[in-house]
Amino acid sequence: MGTLGLGVVGCGTISKTYLKRLPGFDVLRLVAVADVRDGVAEKQAAEHGIPRWYDSTEALLADPDVDLVLNLTPPLMHAEVALAALRAGKHVYNEKPLAATLEQGRQLVAGFRRPPESSAAVEDHGDPGKPDAPGPQPVRRGGGLAEHGG
Repeated sequence: MGTLGLGVVGCGTISKTYLKRLPGFDVLRLVAVADVRDGVAEKQAAEHGIPRWYDSTEALLADPDVDLVLNLTPPLMHAEVALAALRAGKHVYNEKPLAATLEQGRQLVAGFRRPPESSAAVEDHGDPGKPDAPGPQPVRRGGGLAEHGG
């Protein structure tokens, strides 16, 4: 598998841990961050050497260099952001919970069903607060969702 251009949506508290650890994954290129709060994404981009920052999710999703969206928004926004990313043709890694309601979860699962050549799944065995944890690992390309083993 080649490298994926990663865009992070949501630059809150948890993003600091992710942004610190992401350079250790050779399958990812951190290309952009976005946050709706004024100046927050710009600050994170400057602190972490990220080439682009946006003040909206839509702008990040329009970036052709973003292949994978890391959704670190507040839980009530997870489904909305993930569905928008899927509709934009992006892969999505959602922070938990997947969605706020069962119906939103079902919509997301339906959105994940794509042609096998365009989908990928990762399984997270790590803890972003522990630097020695293994973190996300590719488990399958194509065919939709992979089950979490733990």
